[in-house]
Amino acid sequence: MCDSGEPPLSKKDVCKAFHVEKTSVRAEDAKRLGVPLFFTEFGACSNTESCYHEITGAAEEFDNHLASWAYWMFKGFGDFTTTGSMTEGMYDKDGNLQHYKILALQRSYLHAIQGTPTSMYFFTDSDKNSTFIANFTIDTSIDAPTELFFNQDVYYPEGYKLSLMVNGAPSLSMTVDDSQKNYLKIKETNKAQNGKTATVVLTRKEVIGGTYYKDKSIKVDYTVEDIKDKRLTSVVYFKIDGVDKLPGETSFTLKGVDGRVFCKSNKNHHECFTTSHNAHSVTLEVV
Repeated sequence: MCDSGEPPLSKKDVCKAFHVEKTSVRAEDAKRLGVPLFFTEFGACSNTESCYHEITGAAEEFDNHLASWAYWMFKGFGDFTTTGSMTEGMYDKDGNLQHYKILALQRSYLHAIQGTPTSMYFFTDSDKNSTFIANFTIDTSIDAPTELFFNQDVYYPEGYKLSLMVNGAPSLSMTVDDSQKNYLKIKETNKAQNGKTATVVLTRKEVIGGTYYKDKSIKVDYTVEDIKDKRLTSVVYFKIDGVDKLPGETSFTLKGVDGRVFCKSNKNHHECFTTSHNAHSVTLEVV
């Protein structure tokens, strides 16, 4: 199928199906043998859209099985055993980083967890808002934080929103250390939360333009589609510029395409949170 050395873009769904089957089989092997699941040597392709989908399709399945992975490879050496030639690494022949590979490989993930992971997934697709979501069972006997890696420059250029929940409710006891770029250290300090399910959700901010009226009100139009993927529990974070220019209270109502209200907010209540709309929530910041 890869006669040219590149997985054809027209066959990306076929390739994804292969990754699904391959990863599932190896996951069963790891379970049967009682060993960790670790994938290596994948994605030997060039700086193309088809290569992006090839790498992403594999990495998504690795996430689905909570498997570790190592990309092949950092730098091309003309390996005659692969089809990617000198461009199969992170750099092209002139030493420039390959953009599509950066997009595919700079996935948000938890690389240390204060407990036992149960699920983890990163949505690279633009319509999924670069959302990262992970669940784990809290172990408060671990005196170390959960560490979340995320590439701010690549996927969160306007900033990010972190949502923390325990058993589906907003957490009041988790602490967050954001002193290091591209890393968040999250720690549960309440011993009573031991054994409960923690949910970590990271999504990028969306900057939305508004229309000002003579009465100095502002109208913001934004359409939110129902998202069918049940893994998404928090997907949108809004940053609305110019609100500080308006006098008095400024109210916002965020509605879905069917007219249902997601949430309401005003200048003195910078966020609103709801879990009542089709298994996902919306947050809104007014600045």
